[in-house]
Formats: sequence, C-alpha cells, structure tokens
Amino acid sequence: MLSTLLEETVRDTDGQTVLDILNKISDYSRQAGSGDKQAQEQLVTLLDIMSDDLIIPVARCFSHLLNFINTTEQHQLTNKSITSSEDDYASRSFEALLVRLKDQGLTFAQIRPTLEKLFIEIVLTAHPTEATRRSIIQKHNGLDECLRVLDNPNLTDYEEHSVKVRLRQLISATWLTDEIRTIRPTPVEEASWAMNTIEDSLWKAVPEFIKSLNLSCEKVYGQTLDQDFQPLKISSWTGGDRDGNAFVTHKVTQTVINTGRARFAKIMMEDIRRLSQELTMRSADQEFCDKYKVDYEPYRQVLRLLRMRLKATMDFFEGLITSDDQVVYLTQQQALERQTRMELFDIDHAQDTIDISNSVSRTFQKATQNLIMNDEDLLAPLEDIYASLVARNQKEIADGFLLDCIYRIRTFGVTLFRLDIRQESSRHKKAVAELVDFYHLGNYLEWSEDEKVDFLIKELSTARPLLPNHWQPSEETAEVLATCKLIAQQPKGVINCYIISMATCASDVLEVKLLLKLYDEPNNIGIVPLFETLNDLEQAPKVMRQLFSNEFYNQMIDGEQMVMVGYSDSAKDAGFFAAGWAQYKAQENLVALAQEFGIKLTLFHGRGGTIGRGGSPAHAALLSQPPGSLEAGLRVTEQGEMIRFKFGLPEIARLSLDLYASAICEANLLPPTQPKAKWRQTMDKLSKISCDEYRSVVFHTPDFIPYFRQATPEIELSNLNLGSRAAKRNINGGVESLRAIPWIFAWTQNRLTLPTWLGTGSALKEVLASEDGPSILVEMMQSWPFFSTRIGMLEMVLSKVDTEISALYEYKLVEPRLHYLGADLRNRALESKEVIMSLRGDNGHNLMQDSPWIYESIQKRIAYTLPLHLLQIELLYRSRRGSTDPRIIKALMITITGVAAGMRNTG
Repeated sequence: MLSTLLEETVRDTDGQTVLDILNKISDYSRQAGSGDKQAQEQLVTLLDIMSDDLIIPVARCFSHLLNFINTTEQHQLTNKSITSSEDDYASRSFEALLVRLKDQGLTFAQIRPTLEKLFIEIVLTAHPTEATRRSIIQKHNGLDECLRVLDNPNLTDYEEHSVKVRLRQLISATWLTDEIRTIRPTPVEEASWAMNTIEDSLWKAVPEFIKSLNLSCEKVYGQTLDQDFQPLKISSWTGGDRDGNAFVTHKVTQTVINTGRARFAKIMMEDIRRLSQELTMRSADQEFCDKYKVDYEPYRQVLRLLRMRLKATMDFFEGLITSDDQVVYLTQQQALERQTRMELFDIDHAQDTIDISNSVSRTFQKATQNLIMNDEDLLAPLEDIYASLVARNQKEIADGFLLDCIYRIRTFGVTLFRLDIRQESSRHKKAVAELVDFYHLGNYLEWSEDEKVDFLIKELSTARPLLPNHWQPSEETAEVLATCKLIAQQPKGVINCYIISMATCASDVLEVKLLLKLYDEPNNIGIVPLFETLNDLEQAPKVMRQLFSNEFYNQMIDGEQMVMVGYSDSAKDAGFFAAGWAQYKAQENLVALAQEFGIKLTLFHGRGGTIGRGGSPAHAALLSQPPGSLEAGLRVTEQGEMIRFKFGLPEIARLSLDLYASAICEANLLPPTQPKAKWRQTMDKLSKISCDEYRSVVFHTPDFIPYFRQATPEIELSNLNLGSRAAKRNINGGVESLRAIPWIFAWTQNRLTLPTWLGTGSALKEVLASEDGPSILVEMMQSWPFFSTRIGMLEMVLSKVDTEISALYEYKLVEPRLHYLGADLRNRALESKEVIMSLRGDNGHNLMQDSPWIYESIQKRIAYTLPLHLLQIELLYRSRRGSTDPRIIKALMITITGVAAGMRNTG
C-alpha cells in the first residue's frame, strides 16, 4: 500500500516518464535478484547511461522504499492481531519467563529478591550512526500511527478514508523533503535528538514497561512488587562525550544540562496539569493537610504550586540557554543570583514576589525554595500524595497516572537524563604532566607506572591544594580542567560518572580523580575505566587488582566500582572471535575479583549497533554473558539508528525493555552453563587462529588500506553529516586510527561486511579438521549460550554478505593491480559461509533458514538495495573522476543512507 502511494506521488510530482523508468529498474532488479544475469547486465547498463537529472529521483525512490519496509516490519512486531512464531517476542518475554520459573517449581518468595534487584540503565550515546533525518523519521512515525488505526476492523468508511488521505499526505511530504542533512549537527543538536526520543517515545513507554512487569507478576503468581520498585534509569553521552570531538566543550556540556532541565520542566508541567485535573478529591488525610497547609481540594493545591515551580524552572533555564555565551558554568548560588538580576520568575502571584532590593542571601533562600533543582523537589510531594491516597483506600487511583509521573521522575530525573562525561586517557595524562612540570618535579610522562601511582595517591591523600594560582596550562589542558570544574559545580545526580576511554593502567583512573580533586568535587562520582583493545581487555583484571589492593582507593570508591567493556575497538583490533572471547574472560575475571574484595561491580557494556561492534539480539546476547556478570544489573550503550529501531516508538520501546528485563532475570535465576575446560581450550584456539588471520590481512597486508579506500565509500562518508564527531582520531592514520563506526559502515555499504567474519571461517575449519573438533563444536553450540549466540550472529551477518555486489564495486572502482586482494577476501567470505552451513548441518544453499522471518526480511530487500548499490558504484566512479556536480554528490549520499536503511544498520 505504501509503495503504491509513493508511485502515485512520483507520478504526480515528477511525471509518468520518471515513474516508468523506476518501474523498469524495479523489474530488472527483481529478475536479477532471482539470479537472472541478463537482467542484471541490463540494469547496470541502464544506470550507467542514466542522465544526471534522473539520478536523484531514482536514488530517493529506492531509499524510501527500504525505509517503508522498516516501518511496516516494525509495525508488524507490535501488531497484536498478527501472530509471528518466527520472531516471537512472547516466548522471550518477562511474562513467559515467569511462567517457566513457576513450572519449574520456583515460588514468588524465591524469585522476588532477584526481581527487586532488577536494574537496567540505557545510555543514549552521541555516536554518529543515524543516517535518517529527524524530519523524515517523524513522518515514518506518522505512517506507523496511520497503520495502527487501519488495523481496527471496526473503522467506518469515513474513518478509513481519512486515514488513507493522511497516509497520502505523509508520503507526499516525505517525497518533497530532503533526506540528507546539509550541515553537520552540533553536539547540542545531538543531545536534542536524544531528548526527542525521550519526549516522543520513552516518556510514554517507561511507566507502561514498569507497570507491565508488575502486571505479569500478578498474572502468573498473584503477587506484585512494592510501589518503590524502580528497575530503570536513562542516561546519555550526548553533550558529555568529548573523546575525539573537539566540539564538545564545557560550555556545550553546561548548555546540554540546562536544556535538559528546561525540557524536563516543560514536559512534566503538562503531566502535573493533567494530574491536577484527575486528583480533584475535596479532602485528604489530616497528616497530609497539616504538612502542606492545605484544606479544600488539597492535592490540587499542592500540584498547582508544583506546576508554578516547574514553569519558573523552565523559564530560568531557557533564559540561561539564550543568554550571553560568557556564562560558562555557574554554581547553584551564582545561577540563582543571576536569575534574580534577570527577573526571570514570578511565583504564586503577589505574595511570592521577591523584593529585588532585599539582600542576596534572602533572595538565594527564596529562589531555592521555588526552583525545582533536584528529584526530591518533585518526588516528595507526589509520593506523599500517593501515600495519602493509599491511606484513604484509594490505591486504584494512586496507581494510575500519579504512579506514571513518579516512575518518570525516578527514571529520567529533573535533568531529563543523567549525563556521562567521557574523555581519552592521554588528555588527563598530559594535564597532570603539565602540573608536575610547573612544580619542577620532573617529566611525569617518563615516570614508571609505579612512580605515577605513588605520586597520585600521595597527592590525593593530602589536604594541600595542588592547583597554582597563576598557572597558564595549554589550551587542551585548560579545557580538561574547565570540564572538571563544571562537574564539581553540578548538584548530585546530574553527572553519572567519568569514563576514561583507552584506559590501560591504574594511573589512568587516579589521574582523573586528582583532576577532580583540584575543584573539590563533592559527589564522589564514579571514575570508569573503559578497556577497549584486546590487550587492554586481557590486562583489565590486573589493573583493577592494583587499584582494589590500594587501601586509599578502596576508601574513595566506597565499595562500588563500574568498569566499561569495549566491544567496538576490540573487534576492530582483533576480529570477532578473539574480541568476543576476551570480553567474556575479562568479565569473568572482573566479577571474581570484585567478589574477592567485597566490591559491588557494575559492568558497563559499550555495544554498537552492528554485530561487528558488539550489537546482537539483546535477549540472546545477555543470556550468553558469563555467570554472575549481570547480578548488579545491566548498563549498556544504545546509539544511532538502534535508538530509533529499539526505542523510537512507545510500543517498540516497551518490548525492547521487556526483553532486557527478561534476559537479566533469567541470567540471574537460571545462570548459563559454566564453560568446560575443553570448550575454553577450543575458544582459545579459535581466537588465536582468527586473530592471526584478521591482523595479517588488516594490519600486515601492504595493499589492504588502498584496497579498502577504493572498494568502499570510506572517504566519501565524511560528506555524510551523521554527527558532530570526526571519523578519525588521527586524520593521518590508517585502520588503527579509524573509528569503529566508519570502519564497519564502509564495509557494510559494499556488502562484504569484512570486519565481522574475517578469520572466523579459517578458525572453525581448522578446528573441524581436528580429531575431536566436530563433536566439541557441536557440544558447544548445543550447551554453551556464549558460543551458540556467536555462531548465530555470524550466520546473520554472513546472510547479508553479497560477494557479487562487492565484486561490482571492485571492478568499477579499484585499480586492477589490487583485484587479487578482493578475490581473496571474497573467497574467504564464501568459505566462512560454507563452514557455518556445515556446522549447522544445512545441506541447502542459504543461511537463516531456521529463522524464516529474518530470512524473508533480508530477501525482500534485495530488489530495492541492488539498484542503490549499482547506482552508488556509478556515482562513486563519476565523483572520483572529478565530477563536481552537486547532484552527483547529493545522490551519492542518498544511496549511502538508503543502503544503510536496507541493511538495518550503519555502524
């Protein structure tokens, strides 16, 4: 239906001739997808000779069709009138888990402690992988809303007609809107996108999700959890992640915090308005009335005051956002004093008007009472209303919209999300080195690790200030210090933690602690080392042991530590098998280490969207984690297009969160199998063989980098304004300096998806050739979730590999002397496919046959992705031969976003 409406729109706006060409391309593409080589040649010829005027409409049409597939598939997943056994959410849901637990004889009393400890923290990152503009995404969401209405079998003719008119309007508007961003987004705009996801989807989904967990408990066991059950938090890196992004400054971070506060106040103000319309009871219990000094319609009186305070808070922070840029960061008192000078608020009419002529201290005290500055300012009165209603036997009312509001405040906080700060370890080392040099204590960078740790611990344990009064640090260090100062000035709960990317040693952690101590950071925020490369993951337990063994450090962390496990860079560094096994062992060892020292350990998973960056079906991935690794809950990054696919619509968001909850509880109540010694030995062997081959090709083949840059659109990706951050940490470096996202993105575009499978086929083949290899691998697949999940992920990614399409990129774009390398890589891909199929016992020719829904999803995209690939090849050829026609560049960007939509991920 959507395709037909798009055809009608194209005919009406661009003419029948354009539509005829599009239909001809579609016919050729479908035939080529069925194996018709002549049709493929005709398609190549047609696209090669296509005029520049037609290139953009063709690219746009197939890009839109792929997005329509995504929209309708997403709709199908949440359509309760369609039963889908192939990808059945119901069998993996939280409720289904409870049924299994009850069938196994577990009582609610036995599982309740685990359920009460359930904790999920979703961290929305700033990583630039969302290729679709928000203006287009909003229209796709509108299509979904229309499809939901059409599902109603009782629509009147008029209602059905109205919905279809609306569908036509949305598709016409989509066709007439540019898909490509003309300018690169700023970090503040990236943060705004995360806030939009909260406002448009998660705001509604969160209370529904939490209530659904309790409803499932009641349905299966006849009991529920307490009202204070709070299993979810939402955090973000947007505006806080400065690793490799010079545009994220302390000014930007403060602006994002202020924006989040203003946005929260605005959204919550509407909720409080609705709540005051519902809670119109004429009286309450005497304790409540006495506490708040209210009488008639007491709840409304309290809510009215809260709404006024929210309005004042919104006005104040919006004023800070739009005020002069010289206000970088403000202490709470400075901010409130400044608010008074600007006369930004007026609360509760005349009786609450502040006399500007009064002393600053009196003004500060009054303003503090009226602004919503922390969660308790809202939670306390709402929880009091809840308790009052329950005390008067009105729990059913209390558990309605009031409880929704309480869940939202607990989940998002008054800043809308809690912010993580992230910076690369070398920046902190340089800052400390400059301090040491200023005091003429030596060359810090040349000190041994033990010398650095001794110095840092000594400085941390002394009360003497270290920051010089007249010190002039370098520009980079000044920005690091300004960020630390900003962190120290935030109220508790605004900043979650400080993440150190590329952490390698104990001094990396202590350096950040010392820099924060310079400004007397009062909240003792967690310092989180991020272990990313293969070597760093292997050394992580040793590094943390050194820290935990230090009595002073143990006192500082107060028995809690978060460690972040990097998936993207480890896979880029060592390949799929080696990285996955290193991540598994690092988590095992860190869990054991934390238990040894009596420390509560939270593992933070830095997953990306694609399998090559740690992405995978959430439920299966969590159940494949080491036993005990989820006891403290789950903290995980979500980014780019995966935020939209998992959380872009309320019902999809609720289902995604439900799967997380189900998997975490199952992993803790029914722990996965501990790997046998022979399984470990086999994984060691698979890791070494695959890593050696991966590194041999990627890092030690002289022609690899030239081939990579010619055979993929890696160079052209910089023109696609995905995000504010640069594609490389070092613009002059090779693969090692390339960020994991464009590394994956580029290989996805030419359909070789090399980073995910390279080395795995050879490793599996060698193990299968050994005497006990086949039986051991079969046993591992059947009994070890970690291994079976990895094979399933390989099967998924290899099903998207198309060696014929990658060969077309090569033949047109790569100089002949490098063709030998492409032939070798394609042979390795085909070999990997054959090994996986033999391991699965599949005598056919296709992967994913046991997952028909996914297999069909991949197949039906072929007719739309093939023209985009062929057109992209031609456009790359023209642009690389010197074409500066803006139509060529724009069409190229459209093909990149279209293929990304077709593959369901970018990086």
